[in-house]
Amino acid sequence: MIHIPPGELPALLAEQARVLAPGGLLLVSFFGTDAPEPVQFDHKVTPAYSWPADRFAELLAGAGFVTFARLLHDPASERGFLDAHLLARLR
Repeated sequence: MIHIPPGELPALLAEQARVLAPGGLLLVSFFGTDAPEPVQFDHKVTPAYSWPADRFAELLAGAGFVTFARLLHDPASERGFLDAHLLARLR
């Protein structure tokens, strides 16, 4: 997820929704940000993006998912950055 440009992410999520059965689960993990929109940053292989969890949840909803669980790791943790996980169910 982190290497997909923001403009391409809705199509990727729509494809994931297409291949899941109704009620199927999707767990997404990504770098989080407190910014209102995705933030591009340099990564080892190619540019990557951190996402605000609420904005990513909106994209999931647009693809037909209902987010029902969220875990955010504090950037002050031993990992050193905001880590986000969203668990969603396909409608």
